[in-house]
Amino acid sequence: MLEGERSEVKRIYAKIARDPRHEDLKIIGQRQIEQRAFANWAMGGFTRSPEVEHIYESLGLSDSESLKAAELDTILALALELSVFEIDRKQHRTIDIMSGYEG
Repeated sequence: MLEGERSEVKRIYAKIARDPRHEDLKIIGQRQIEQRAFANWAMGGFTRSPEVEHIYESLGLSDSESLKAAELDTILALALELSVFEIDRKQHRTIDIMSGYEG
């Protein structure tokens, strides 16, 4: 997901497309937004792991082919669910660390 002013998003996408670490890029959709959905995210990604598999499966993304064929709304839902998962995990990690200091 890239969010921001249209000209800036196009500039960043062009830079990513030129980067040899990325291949087989595909724009699955574009839309106007009122506010950012991922304001607290920096560029990054998720590794599909057993820890988050339930999120993929709940959206009908059981394998790589279903992920490649997914529509924009499904990909957006996936990204939002993964971001909530990551925020939740970080909050629990912080609580665990803080509770260790109290003990």
